Amino acid sequence: MSTWNFAAIAQGIYETSPDLPWLSVAENLDSPECRIPDADALKIVVDIFQRITKKPFPSEVFVRKWRNPDVQWSFVRAALSSPEQIVFWESSNEVLIIAEGLVPPVPPALMNFVQPYTSIPLGMTLFSITWVAVSSF
Repeated sequence: MSTWNFAAIAQGIYETSPDLPWLSVAENLDSPECRIPDADALKIVVDIFQRITKKPFPSEVFVRKWRNPDVQWSFVRAALSSPEQIVFWESSNEVLIIAEGLVPPVPPALMNFVQPYTSIPLGMTLFSITWVAVSSF
């Protein structure tokens, strides 16, 4: 897939369906067949979304309740495992504020790793996914 021209794919999708409700498309990733294997695959999905809409991918899609929590986990895991920030979790405006001096300062090189975990909706989603997995045993 590395030889695919995703800019051309995004342009073709947009030209074919310019009025497609893209937030609804993103919300419908909650499908049993729609699993994201890794951060590279998620980056392609996010990149196509951003090329078409000219907006950041809505992180709230990942933190709402899904019918398929295992699929949701594949997306969240891919986003969190990426060395670069693919999804901007702070867009929810519900973030933990850590009092200065309470924990050591985070080195700038680790900010992309630490920043997602300040998102309250992401924390609640991780708890919910874990609860579903544990209660299914």
